[in-house]
Amino acid sequence: MISEINTQDIKPTKNILIVEKLIFLGILLSYSYFFSAGEWNQISRYDLIFTLVEPHTMEAPLFSIDRFIESPKHNFNTGDWAQHDGHYYSNKAPGSALLGSAVYSILYALEHSLLGLEVKEPGLTIFNLWIINIFVSVLPLAFSALCFFRLVLMLSRRYQETLIATIFLYWGSLLFPYATQLWGTTSACAFIIIGLYFLYAQHTRSLLLCGIFWGLAVLTEYAAAPAVFFLVAFSTTQNSKRRLLSLATGLFGPAVVYMFYHSACFGNFWKPASFYSNPEFAQAEQVFGMFDLINTEALGTILYSNRIGIFLHMPILLFALIGLYFASKNTLQRKLAATLALAALVQLVLNSTFLGWHGGFVVGARYQIPVLGLYALALCFVPQSKILLKLMKVALGISMANMLVIASLTPIYAIKDAHYLGLTEYYRRFFDGNIAQHTYHVRTTFPDYPPIQHFHTFNIGELLGLKGLATLAPLLVGLFLFVIFSKNLLKRFES
Repeated sequence: MISEINTQDIKPTKNILIVEKLIFLGILLSYSYFFSAGEWNQISRYDLIFTLVEPHTMEAPLFSIDRFIESPKHNFNTGDWAQHDGHYYSNKAPGSALLGSAVYSILYALEHSLLGLEVKEPGLTIFNLWIINIFVSVLPLAFSALCFFRLVLMLSRRYQETLIATIFLYWGSLLFPYATQLWGTTSACAFIIIGLYFLYAQHTRSLLLCGIFWGLAVLTEYAAAPAVFFLVAFSTTQNSKRRLLSLATGLFGPAVVYMFYHSACFGNFWKPASFYSNPEFAQAEQVFGMFDLINTEALGTILYSNRIGIFLHMPILLFALIGLYFASKNTLQRKLAATLALAALVQLVLNSTFLGWHGGFVVGARYQIPVLGLYALALCFVPQSKILLKLMKVALGISMANMLVIASLTPIYAIKDAHYLGLTEYYRRFFDGNIAQHTYHVRTTFPDYPPIQHFHTFNIGELLGLKGLATLAPLLVGLFLFVIFSKNLLKRFES
């Protein structure tokens, strides 16, 4: 229980601080190593960022992306738009675009106002998109990793298992490949984890910060709402009324931004932008055009299919189920374990009822990303066993390999002549050296324009002049040294 377990019980020694610094830098460098400007989903967010920062002459309401939707019937630029009163908006939760606009406003001032550069030039645009993604997707995850590491260490008191859980979440889960593009799900997962850390941190403003970050999770990704709901409910059973007032105050700020944005765009304060989406994504017989009854076929596909199956892509998640089972038998851990399990289960069920349950042309169950931190947290409840530990390491290795392959080719399954066979096809293309070859529109420029063709999707090894699989060499060497050094430090500390 929170009253009996808190993050202050773990004093950060020199070795732990070194490992935390390595984790932070490792995530920052490895996630930034890859980048893809993406397709409809990402462009919809970038359109809003450009609209909020760049001057334009078109008369349109606040937050409208009208100037980018030149041909809505043909979905040129993006098909991920929402429509209200004859104007077009992004159909995504606004959090990532609002955060991105803060970053881009600084870039725009430096490049356009100070240096006199043409920010709409495709090459510079792609560079700016990369920087925006680092600040909106990568940095929150890097900070969340520090919170996650301490939280798991506090709950498990086992250093090797803590490192395994951390490495899984940040290099063996879908967070890794999806953070190479501007998706709201990865930032939402980061905010949920940071909020959980502050839920357990026993200092004056911890519950206020917890509320702020959980509110940001929903503001950034609508699909994070169920998990946040259950976590807030859990916190009400563990804290005094005075502390809960701090939590509510923290939630209030993002809630006000949420209500203002949706009222300005759609004339109501609660309906998500996705309710006004492109009619191509709606069916009249479904609730709000998007939700139906539980789809058992979809559930099976989300769990074990080659294309988006979470247990096939991330087999170490099977051990999270073991952890939840044993935690349910522990009095102190029972409520937390029940909350984690319920949030994960509801996320699965709701995902199966959604019209676009598969996530579009992607590899990986992207709607499960907001709750990946909850699965990873359950690993700290796995009982101590040499056999289980060895099996976990094998599953971790497989998970990491799968994520590296997806990150190398990008999660978006827009590969020429693709057969949509999931990991099977991804591995074949990976070993053929088809690394970082995806391209698409940037702004309203066609993808065959040379700067876009060459740099829409890239990795640092490619920029260094390497080709094919060799482009991954600098990254793999760095990750190998990180794992070895961190493991030795923690072993020395345990002894």
